Amino acid sequence: MPTKKRISVPGAIAHIMSRGIEGRDIFIDDADRHYLLEQLSLSIIKTGFLCYGWALMSNHYHLIVRCSERPLNELMRSINSRYAKYFNIKYHRRGYLFQDRFKSIITQDQRYLEELIRYAEGI
Repeated sequence: MPTKKRISVPGAIAHIMSRGIEGRDIFIDDADRHYLLEQLSLSIIKTGFLCYGWALMSNHYHLIVRCSERPLNELMRSINSRYAKYFNIKYHRRGYLFQDRFKSIITQDQRYLEELIRYAEGI
């Protein structure tokens, strides 16, 4: 069965989450976190999204972005595939790094956005 397209509404705020397979760590050291943020920066520039915040935990991460005209999966495919290749080479492993596809929640609710930003800052 084909996967459903992610909802991506230009101008909307998206809360995006991506988790390591089986809850495994996807960040071992600060160099890993820097590499993911580097890929995020490059992808944001390329796709025209705006990033308002992020939180990087050991086994998953959150992003808060404003969607552009480009599909959300274009942004995430670029970030997650490059990061997975980097991680697998660095740690001499093979296979999937991320569990399923990323999750996303589209919102225009100001209170939800404020809570997301507080959450990201508190981590």
